[in-house]
Amino acid sequence: MSKLRHRQSFSLTLVALATAMVAGCGGGSSDDVGTSSATPGSSSPETSSADIQSAVTPTMMTALAATTTAPTPATLAISTLPASVTSSTSASIAYKLTTTSTSYKVACRRDSYTPVACPNPFVLGKAAPLSEGLHQVDFYIDRGTAIDTAKPDATYSWTVAPAGTAPSNAPTIDATLSLANLPAQMTSLGSASIGFTMKTTNSGYKVMCRRDTYAPIDCPNPFVIGSTTPLAAGTHQVDFYIDRGTGATVTQPDASYAWTVISGTSTAPAPAPAPAPAPAPSALPAILQSPTQVLSSGSSISTATD
Repeated sequence: MSKLRHRQSFSLTLVALATAMVAGCGGGSSDDVGTSSATPGSSSPETSSADIQSAVTPTMMTALAATTTAPTPATLAISTLPASVTSSTSASIAYKLTTTSTSYKVACRRDSYTPVACPNPFVLGKAAPLSEGLHQVDFYIDRGTAIDTAKPDATYSWTVAPAGTAPSNAPTIDATLSLANLPAQMTSLGSASIGFTMKTTNSGYKVMCRRDTYAPIDCPNPFVIGSTTPLAAGTHQVDFYIDRGTGATVTQPDASYAWTVISGTSTAPAPAPAPAPAPAPSALPAILQSPTQVLSSGSSISTATD
């Protein structure tokens, strides 16, 4: 959608600028484009779309194209997440924004509240304990445009159970999961290699993951996507789960990330070929820098000198 708005803005700016130039040279106004502005017997020229196109120079195109550059890539990872089922009525969730932009910020919200400028960490339940039931936090990269609350850049949900009545399969040892090497929010690459780190003292815990709506699997690290078949253009999401011995509940990932592959997908560039080995030294003798001429190995003839 952002890319479409850029194209529309570019087209409108281009037409307006070209029309103004043609009008300044004796052409019609913007309302006269494609119609005749001259009356019989008058010398006023007719302004058409061809006039506008011919008035646009390569320099103008370059200057206008500079205003339609794609947004700066940015990724967002969250960590120190609460257990998927816990009796704790508070949480402190940290995040890491990775980008070269100095103007990007992070907004966040809990449940259905309005997103706010996000502190780091995002502390929940400090003033009023979290109520029992399902809770969710959403994190957004604020690029200076309107935030779409339906498309968080990172999200996590968990359940607060009554104290002393947590289900028997509830985790007894907390664990956190963080992601790394995330693809850009918008990218033309049809592949990704996402790493993860699980922090826990329980050696029996493991990580499961999935892409989009596929079933979760035991997760390799990194989780490589698109190596066999490039990702199709559109939105994709990866979900990671801490398997505490009961498998993964697909609706309650411990870490998630979504991004968009734009048209014209490509795979990551192939690594550069290894340099060729240096040639082996020649077995033939070098040509001598003297009056002696080399005839063959082991024989020579000297030229006469005065």
